[in-house]
Amino acid sequence: MHDKLFKIRGAKPSSAIVDDINIDLGSYNSKLQYIASISINKMSIIITPFNKHDIINIAKSLQKIDVGADLQKDAESVILRFPDITGDSIKKLVKLCESYGEECKISIRSKRKKYIDLLKNITNKNEKDELKSFVENSISKYNKIIEDKIKNKSSDLLKIYNM
Repeated sequence: MHDKLFKIRGAKPSSAIVDDINIDLGSYNSKLQYIASISINKMSIIITPFNKHDIINIAKSLQKIDVGADLQKDAESVILRFPDITGDSIKKLVKLCESYGEECKISIRSKRKKYIDLLKNITNKNEKDELKSFVENSISKYNKIIEDKIKNKSSDLLKIYNM
């Protein structure tokens, strides 16, 4: 979840949006961060490949995914131009953060169920109670961490637009 939240743009885009993108280089794939320098300039991400022949492959790979930016390329680089952030786009990003948080909580609930089911096989009541308490405390702890991360990211996003 942390990686997903980090990739959500704030006042200006983050290179994390494109770092992990796999680029098809013909005979092999490589992560973008390994074959190009990535820089930020106001509302743009500028991708300058170490090998200029990779520009076409980078552009093709970026066109296949939706990063919410207009793609432009020249002889030296590929540029992703992001639109200005608006109140509506902030609200959408906050909802996206909340959905990431809910995905994590669902995953944690399924893990909880799995561990509680495993505890049914333990016959020693004290050990069973102790382990159940540990599971419940751990679940509460991680749910709180998730809620705090979502709250902080949402708050940061809302500050951008003074909402």
